Amino acid sequence: MAETSRRVLPRSTWPPDEETAGPTQTWDAKNPQGDRDDDDGTVQVKAMPRRCINATDEELCVARVEAEASREGDNSSCAANSSNSSGDAADGQEDSREAEEEEEEASMARPVADIATAFPGPLAACGRSGYLSVYWAGKRRIYVRHMGDFNNWKAEDVLLPPEVDIQPGVPVSAMSRPYDYNGVVWAGKDKIHHVYMDDRAWGVWKNVTITAVGMKNGTHIAATGQPGYMSLWWAAKRKVVRMHWGAYNNWTARTNYVPTTVPISPGTKMYAMSMSGTYAGVVWAGEGKIHHLCHTADDWSSFKYHAYDQAGITSSTPLAACGRPGFLGIFWAGENKVHMMRMTVFTGYQPEHVVLPPQVHILPGMSLSAMCRDDQYNGVVWTGLGGTHHLYEDWQAWGEWKYHDLTLWSDGHVEKFGFDALQDTTVHKDREWSIPTTPAGVLCMSVGLVFGRKLLRLLGV
Repeated sequence: MAETSRRVLPRSTWPPDEETAGPTQTWDAKNPQGDRDDDDGTVQVKAMPRRCINATDEELCVARVEAEASREGDNSSCAANSSNSSGDAADGQEDSREAEEEEEEASMARPVADIATAFPGPLAACGRSGYLSVYWAGKRRIYVRHMGDFNNWKAEDVLLPPEVDIQPGVPVSAMSRPYDYNGVVWAGKDKIHHVYMDDRAWGVWKNVTITAVGMKNGTHIAATGQPGYMSLWWAAKRKVVRMHWGAYNNWTARTNYVPTTVPISPGTKMYAMSMSGTYAGVVWAGEGKIHHLCHTADDWSSFKYHAYDQAGITSSTPLAACGRPGFLGIFWAGENKVHMMRMTVFTGYQPEHVVLPPQVHILPGMSLSAMCRDDQYNGVVWTGLGGTHHLYEDWQAWGEWKYHDLTLWSDGHVEKFGFDALQDTTVHKDREWSIPTTPAGVLCMSVGLVFGRKLLRLLGV
C-alpha cells in the first residue's frame, strides 16, 4: 500500500452533507499535531480533571468541577465558620476521591492475566494473513487476545500501551487490511477514537482521535478494511453514514450519506464485511429479515440494497459478519448451535442458510464477533457460559468446523471442547468412585492396591 508522509482528514460533521464533510484539518501520521517533535501518534485533547476522564459527558463534568471550584472560592468565609461536622464531611469526600484514584492506579498496575481472567465483552475481532486478534475495552485501556505465526498460534493477552478515553463495556469495532494493518475504533462525544498498528512499525500502537461533530458516546460503529480502502459505517434516519478513506483519494477521509434509502434508524447495530478488491458492505437485523447494503468493484459509486427473509431473526438479534475473497459470512447464535448465512462464488453470491454442525456452548441472543483471513480462515468468537469460545474453518479443511475454548489456562490445564463437550457430560465432571460390595470385587480391589503399591516402590515413587 502506498503511504504518504502527510494525510488530510476532514473535520467531519454528523449528520454530514450529502457530498462532503466540510473544512479539513491536517494530520501527520507521525506527527499528528503538526507542531510537536514526538511521534507517538496521539492527538492530544484539552486537559481536564482526572475524575472527568471517563465521564459519559466530559464537557458537562468539567463544567460541574469548575462551578464547584468557583463556589468554594466564593464561599471561603462561610467555610471558615462552618461546623466541625461540615469539615469532616469535606475531608471524607476528599478521602473518598483519593481512595478511588488509588484503586484505579492499583487496577492499572495489576497483571494482565489477573484482570482478564474472565473474558469481558463486548468483543471485537479481525484477522489478517498470519494473525488473529480479539479486542475489548478496559478502564482507560484496550485489551487484545491475539495469536498468529509470531507466537505459534498460542493465544495470549496484551494490554495495549496507549492510555485512551474508554471504560469497560464500551462497544469497540475491529478492522484489518490483509497484510499491513489492524486496529479498533469506538465512538465518543463528537469524535471517533482509533487505536491501531501497521506495517510501518508492528507492535507500536498509535492512538488517533478523528473529529465527528454530533457523534454520541456508545454509537455502534461498523468497521471494515481491505487493501487500499477502509470504511466506518453507522445508522441514521433511513440512511447509512459512511466515513471512508484509501489509496483512491490519497487517504483523505470523507464522510457522507450513502444515497440509498433503507429501513434503518439511529442506534441500529450494523456489521461490516469486505472482500479484497471487490466488495464492501454492511448488514443489520430486522423482523424476520437480514438487511444488506453494499457496493462492489463493478461500480463503487453505486450502492445496492437487499432484504433476505430469515426465520428466527428479530430486530434485536446480534449478528457478526466478515468476508474473504469468494466468501461472505453472517453469523448468529442459536440453541447450542451457530447459524450462518453465507454468500459464495459457488452459488453466485445467493444467500444460503446453514446451521453449523458442532454443538457448542451458546444460547440465542448471545453476541458474537466474526473474523476472516484472506484465502485462509473464517470464524467467530464469543464469551459466556464459563469460557471464551472459538468456532472456525480454515484452508486445511474447508467445511470442517472446529470448536475450542480460547480461555487462557495455566500450563498443564488445557481443555479443548469438541463434539463430546455437550453430549458427554463427564468431560466436565469428576468421575464418581464407588467401593465394591461383592466378595470378588473386594478381593480384586485389595490385590490391585497391593500390587500397585509394590509397583510404585519399584519405580521409586
